[in-house]
Amino acid sequence: LGKLNQGSVENLRILDNEELSTCDAEAICAYLAHPLGQVDIYANKSGCNNPGEVAGSCGLASGCLPFGNYYFVTQAEVDNFLFNYPGCVHLQGDVIISGIDITNLYGLDAIKSIRGDLTISENKNLVSLT
Repeated sequence: LGKLNQGSVENLRILDNEELSTCDAEAICAYLAHPLGQVDIYANKSGCNNPGEVAGSCGLASGCLPFGNYYFVTQAEVDNFLFNYPGCVHLQGDVIISGIDITNLYGLDAIKSIRGDLTISENKNLVSLT
């Protein structure tokens, strides 16, 4: 994607690539610096598993996504929410929590509002929404 024109991407979806760990292509970084549409990044290898990780690889400060959804498919993603999205308490997209090893949602305690859908499904080990 090295020759992809910056500004030509309208929505960004990078998902379900089990071995993909490097996503800091110039056009991807430019889009994350000023997203104009949807941002969905999840279910990839560490380093390219969520917008916060990719933004960090691009040398960008990550915060709340102005557009886009938040996916939590592992307990580590729940636990690292504030690390990946520092200061993010008002979410402007959907929140999807769905993972076999998710046992608690304590890492999401700081969230005050979600301006999208909240979906909690297929969490075999989750025992409480507190």
